[in-house]
Amino acid sequence: MKFALATARDTHQCGYDEDALIVSALEARGAEARTIIWDETAPASLAEQTVIIRTTWDYQAKFVSFTDWLKALAASGVQLVNSLELLLGTIDKTYLVDFAARGFAIPETALILNKDDLSEALKSPAFKRAIMKPCVGAGAIGLVRIDAADEPRWRKLDVQSPQLLQRFLPEIETGGEMSFVFFDGQYSHTVRKRPKTGDIRVQSEWGGTVEVITPTTDLIAQAAHFLGGLSEMPTYARVDVVDVAGQLLLMELEVIEPELFCLYVGGAAEKFAEVLVGLT
Repeated sequence: MKFALATARDTHQCGYDEDALIVSALEARGAEARTIIWDETAPASLAEQTVIIRTTWDYQAKFVSFTDWLKALAASGVQLVNSLELLLGTIDKTYLVDFAARGFAIPETALILNKDDLSEALKSPAFKRAIMKPCVGAGAIGLVRIDAADEPRWRKLDVQSPQLLQRFLPEIETGGEMSFVFFDGQYSHTVRKRPKTGDIRVQSEWGGTVEVITPTTDLIAQAAHFLGGLSEMPTYARVDVVDVAGQLLLMELEVIEPELFCLYVGGAAEKFAEVLVGLT
């Protein structure tokens, strides 16, 4: 059994430890495992290996090259985790618009392609207070808050790439965002991510904090329900949600390169490794 965990040069150089933890868990189960820098590794060199898309956190700046690399891997017979269909189907956040159309609970959302779209959308009371983020992006890079009443400010926003406009959820400021992690559809663990005071970005690079929590069975079931919107069950998934009066609203369904918070939860990396070994 040979596994390659795909990462990015910057992630590798900063010494990110979650991938190393997963590599160790795989090796403990008799597998060969290593990390690779995705854009420095030819697909042909990965023949007969399972490639796990893990921390390729520069893909949004190299979108075409990255998606071409994924397609080349699949074409060469490499086993991709998650599958190519899932990766390409969720790398663009417009899948959330489709989820909403199929009845899944997400905040009011509009696809914004240009300034006219933004102007029209902000007429809706749902977007009196809103956030806007790139359809292709990660780590809250490019996320902006919008007050519909402050037209001079939002008129200055540069809409050069497709964006998602979403109703602002004040619950993020108080309760933060929860991330439910699943391996092969089975629930593993949950963390709560809180933004620093005065911010809404929950990522640690923006000052956010992480704590492990024990959710109710009802909340776990609600989070698991979102997995049913995918074309197939992912090997790994992180369901990011906000609790609004007991109902979970989907912010993102991460099946490409999410942090899995294995460093915070004892045994999580081992659970993931067991699932991965079972694929071969």
